[in-house]
Amino acid sequence: MDDSETARKVLNKEVIGDKIALLTTAGAHGQPHATWMATFAFHNGNEIITLSSPDSLKVKNIAKNHHVEWLFTSSDFTYLIYFTGKAKLNHDPKIMKQHWNLLPDKSRAYFLEGYNSPPGFITICTSIEKAVLSIPTESRSVELDVATILQPAD
Repeated sequence: MDDSETARKVLNKEVIGDKIALLTTAGAHGQPHATWMATFAFHNGNEIITLSSPDSLKVKNIAKNHHVEWLFTSSDFTYLIYFTGKAKLNHDPKIMKQHWNLLPDKSRAYFLEGYNSPPGFITICTSIEKAVLSIPTESRSVELDVATILQPAD
């Protein structure tokens, strides 16, 4: 199995099944902020869609610095997939509705339980610019074609 196929299988079976990833943003002074994300979807072959509280630190960070990194792993951490790109905050109700409908499971978007005014969320669209598969057991990393690995597995 080649590296792209390995990455596709990890994303389709392990990651999507586990529905958890790390999203890392950078604060105003460059300090990193990593957040577990449990509500996301891949879209258009090169985007990750998620939602968040409009008042969250990640949203404040993205407003100042749109460069982000996502980390997805296999359940045993033998495969790590890093996506780097630029995140865009979406306030447009039409786009937010489209993004909302793309997200298959919002049950762990716990912030939705405590919002004070509608809609209570913002959507974030990350345009993926780079994908790296890291295999710690082999002490190697390889850059992959984003469109290739985000195709559904056979």
